[in-house]
Amino acid sequence: MAASFSRTLRSLRSDGSRRTLLVALGGVLVLSAWCAWALLARVAVYESTSVARVEVEQASHAVQAPVAGRIVSSQVTLGREVAVGDVLYELDSAPQRLELAQATARLAAIGPELEAGRKELEAHAQAGVDSGQGINASVAEARAKNDEAKAAVKLAEEQLARAQRLRPEGLISQAELDKVGADLAQKRAAAEAVRISVDRIGASGRASLSDRKASKQGLAREIAALEGEQATTKALAARLDYEITRRVVRASVSGTIAEVANVTVGSVVNEGDRLAAIVPAGDLRIIAEYVPAQALGRIRPGQTARLRLDGFPWAEHGTVSATVTRIASEVRDGKLRVELAIAPNTSNIPLQHGLPGHLEVEVERAAPYVLVLRAAGKLVESEPETDSSSRGGS
Repeated sequence: MAASFSRTLRSLRSDGSRRTLLVALGGVLVLSAWCAWALLARVAVYESTSVARVEVEQASHAVQAPVAGRIVSSQVTLGREVAVGDVLYELDSAPQRLELAQATARLAAIGPELEAGRKELEAHAQAGVDSGQGINASVAEARAKNDEAKAAVKLAEEQLARAQRLRPEGLISQAELDKVGADLAQKRAAAEAVRISVDRIGASGRASLSDRKASKQGLAREIAALEGEQATTKALAARLDYEITRRVVRASVSGTIAEVANVTVGSVVNEGDRLAAIVPAGDLRIIAEYVPAQALGRIRPGQTARLRLDGFPWAEHGTVSATVTRIASEVRDGKLRVELAIAPNTSNIPLQHGLPGHLEVEVERAAPYVLVLRAAGKLVESEPETDSSSRGGS
């Protein structure tokens, strides 16, 4: 009986040692496997941001009021497809149209006035030429008569001189001598009259030419004034036409109206007010914003990413796969812009412009022990700050 008990006790001790050995061996195997995993495995490391959205490649175009005014017509509805040049809004342009009609009427009246003035100026110039030729002819005729009168005077003077030589010899009577003297006086008077006539014709011609010149200059000034008024009115009409055109708001790009301001016909808008937004047709992409410390030196073109869209649970709808294409080199408003191309046929979600979501970019694959060391390092770095803040508080 005692021998059987001792054998049983030895057997139990042998079984306990074997079980302990098996447990220790299992622990060693598990620890070895864990160490191998920690050293050899590679775990994907992601940088994430909640500021991400789906956009078309071309930026949306804002439709703004070019001038202040009252809306008299609107053809804007959400989701409407528009082409370049389609009318979206019309602002009140009645004052400009009325002023343009007045300017057009004035232009229509100036045209005939200018034509008549130019014809009158041409006729006046021709009349001046004809009058000048007539005056020149009259002056020439008067000078010829003057020359004739001078010749007659000279002849009479010669006859008087001959008579005066003959009178002492008694060859002519005193009466004949007196007659010759009277004839000379008459011819001299006639010659003086002709000379005065020549001077009068010349003075009259010069006065007439001066009057015609002054009249011509007056006509030229009137025509110049009309031409200036015509040019000014044309410029005014062009400006008014431009102002009227500005009050017709047209689509600057083709696309879909994705935003409409709360304005209706009769609303008064100010210059620069945002009235709508047009999203151009094009391929979709993902735009994300990262804190510079997360992205600089870590996110690079070619890296893969996944987008979890807000409102579409990823467990049901999955994620949208993408690839980093561009990274901004400058920080704006404390954020770094990252652009990604959407991989085709990666999601059953109907993607459209403006969908927000949470983006994760795979920046590297690291061994688990490296990640543990990084976490420990961050913990060590944060402890001094905690201690210093607690000391400062105490």
